[in-house]
Amino acid sequence: MAVTLTIADLEQPTGELTAELFPGSVLAVLLSGWLEQAETKVEADPGIATASQNAAAAAWVYYRAYSYKANMQASTPNQVNFSNQPGVSKTMSADQREYFVNLANLKLAEYEGHAAVGSTTGTAPAFFGRISARRGIRY
Repeated sequence: MAVTLTIADLEQPTGELTAELFPGSVLAVLLSGWLEQAETKVEADPGIATASQNAAAAAWVYYRAYSYKANMQASTPNQVNFSNQPGVSKTMSADQREYFVNLANLKLAEYEGHAAVGSTTGTAPAFFGRISARRGIRY
C-alpha cells in the first residue's frame, strides 16, 4: 500500500492544521511539499508496516509543520513597544516557541515509532531472555 493521504486529511476539521497557524503563507503549498517528502520517506522505509504508512506520513507532516511554526515563533516578537521611538523594544516569548517545539518532538517520536516497527536497522526491539549464539535457541 502506498500513502493515500491528501492535504485535506491534514487540515482541520479532519487534521490538526489551520491556515491561521501560518500567517502570510499558503498552507496548501507548504502541506503539498511536506506531504510529498513524507510519501517518499515512508514508502522507502521497509520498517514501516503497510497499515501504518498513512499514520507515519501524517506524523512526519505534522513534525515538519510544528518545526516550521517553532522557527517562526523564535524569530517573531510577541510584543513591540514604540513608545520610545529611538529605543524600540521587542519582547520574545520562549513559551510560544517551546509549545511548537514540543509538538514537533512528539510528532517526530510518533513517526520514529512507526519506522522502528519491523526495522532491521536503527532501534532494535527489546526482548527478555538469552539466545544461544551457537544454536539460536532462546532460554
